[in-house]
Amino acid sequence: GPMDSIPKYIEARHDKSKIHYCTPKLAPILDVTYGCIVYQEQVMQIFREIAGYSFGHADVVRRAISKKKQSVLDGERQAFIDGAVKQGVAEEEAVALFEDIVSFANYAFNKSHAAAYAVLSFRTAYLKTHYPREYASALLTSVMSSTDKLSEYIADCAKQNIPVLPPDINKSRGDFRVEGDCIRFGLTALKSIGGSLIARIVEERNRNGEFIDVDDFIERVRETDINKRQLETLIKSGALDSLGVRRSQLMAVYESLLDKKLISSSVVDGQIGMFDIAPKAELPKAERIAFPDIPEFSARKKLSMEKESCGLYLTGHVLDDYTIHTEKLKPTKISDIRAAFSDEQDSDGFEESNSSTAKADFDGKTRVTLVGAVSKRTNKNTKSGEQMAFVMLEDRTSSIELLIFPKVLAKFGHLLTYDSVIAVSGNISVREDEDVKILVDRIIGLVADSQTEELENAETLSYERHEPKPVKAAEPETKKETRKVFIRVPSTESSEYKRAQALCGIFEGYTPLQFYSVETKEYLTPQMMVDPKQFVLDELSEIVGKENLVVR
Repeated sequence: GPMDSIPKYIEARHDKSKIHYCTPKLAPILDVTYGCIVYQEQVMQIFREIAGYSFGHADVVRRAISKKKQSVLDGERQAFIDGAVKQGVAEEEAVALFEDIVSFANYAFNKSHAAAYAVLSFRTAYLKTHYPREYASALLTSVMSSTDKLSEYIADCAKQNIPVLPPDINKSRGDFRVEGDCIRFGLTALKSIGGSLIARIVEERNRNGEFIDVDDFIERVRETDINKRQLETLIKSGALDSLGVRRSQLMAVYESLLDKKLISSSVVDGQIGMFDIAPKAELPKAERIAFPDIPEFSARKKLSMEKESCGLYLTGHVLDDYTIHTEKLKPTKISDIRAAFSDEQDSDGFEESNSSTAKADFDGKTRVTLVGAVSKRTNKNTKSGEQMAFVMLEDRTSSIELLIFPKVLAKFGHLLTYDSVIAVSGNISVREDEDVKILVDRIIGLVADSQTEELENAETLSYERHEPKPVKAAEPETKKETRKVFIRVPSTESSEYKRAQALCGIFEGYTPLQFYSVETKEYLTPQMMVDPKQFVLDELSEIVGKENLVVR
């Protein structure tokens, strides 16, 4: 869109002799933008004043251009040229102007929208430059309900050398706050912790000072209606680590801590206890909490508990122990894939231009390598009774769903356990109205860096990023019966052809596969090889239709 005119705009801004109009009639319209078409209003004004369109007609065309309705544009092309010629514009100039408008308007904003974005961009740049920690903490607070966004922005803080400190019952507040050169994690971002509870705890801390130990904490928060689940979340997240007791010890007795709280708060207002009338010196001292002498959880276990309580790894990351693999594999960031296909539109119906830029790196055929930890797995039976799996893979930046078809699952399923760290390779899958996924054909279980020296020549470290070795299918049971598979598709540009080709590329085998194009009435080359298991044939039938699939 207009971004292509940035060099021309800057040059003309510094030297107005560089401004050029294909017709002098454009000068009053484009003088404020140095001869460049920048705003939607300018497009409408050109249609009105150069081609004689009405206000309503000009807006209809502007909308058609922005929504890429080629049929409407084709219908308007000659009308615009004829109208411009009547207004005294040379035909070749009118043609060139119309082409400029069509190419420009794909991502154009109206002036008020563009101005608002410009102001916001300037302010954001200023804040990120001069107040990076304050800006980042405000940004994190604004996305506390989105684990993916929190993960993405915390990773961005790490790039800027801004540490995000874990939650601390004596330091944290409800939202994210700057603490020295760092940012302190906000307690409201923890799961099952309501903002009202955190507000009461912070208010108590501000009024009577920091909590000294676990006994002091339990005694002072007894009136906040904290429940078992909330206390468990605080422990698992590490928010109570500063009270001097190991997480393992707290987890062993946290239910009895609540019992102590309930007993302490059982005295109803207005009642007099048996010790209330005695001098304070004679009151019995409260029995301190006894903690079992047990070792602390392993670092991996603590990370797992943090993930459970918050959706994030707070004191580290499970991938920290796998840097040798990530450096060698140079995996694609999941957040980059998701950003490429986010395509959210603004209120005017225009796609954000950064999405189109990101898409240049990924499409529905792109093959990627990812490294991450398994956070969820769901098995499902196919129509033929075989099992496939849907797996959520998470790296430092985001998470994405993996589709594991039966053949791949049978070979690699043992690696897909919760929290296991794996490398996967496959093709990006994009369907309308669905989240982006990865069709996986290769999985490798990774080992921690401490064990890698023993595996210098192992497959794990020779795993190729861009051209991984294909998963060779075992010779199919139907090899003798099935000599060839034929698939009829509308054309090589059709979704049926692209989807069927991708599926057959995953399930490579020993049986020839021939595509036939209805458009050209020819068989397509080169011929592929496929494993014609029943599951593969069922999937192909669903993609192209049973009548377009022949097995001989």
